[in-house]
Amino acid sequence: MTDPTILEGTNPPLKLAFDFNRICDIEEELGISGFDMSQAVLRNFRTLRSIVRIGLAEHNAVEDDKAAGRIIAVVGLEPVAKAVSKALSDGVKAAGGASA
Repeated sequence: MTDPTILEGTNPPLKLAFDFNRICDIEEELGISGFDMSQAVLRNFRTLRSIVRIGLAEHNAVEDDKAAGRIIAVVGLEPVAKAVSKALSDGVKAAGGASA
């Protein structure tokens, strides 16, 4: 797994990361190919919220999409979207794929 992307704005800062299994979770739950994930962040708010939940699950206790939504509300939509894009790109690269 790559080093997690730190999601500033929470106390303590949360760690966002996507390893191979998390990328597969996104594919399975949301039907989004690993190579199309960077575009998925911009698809709609529900998709972003689910991707945030999946990315936070490895290092943080986030029980469901609504909890991820509360985190997005605290941190802000734009900083979260940027952090997710970076973490997804890092995760796909580490998994041996092309840039997300």
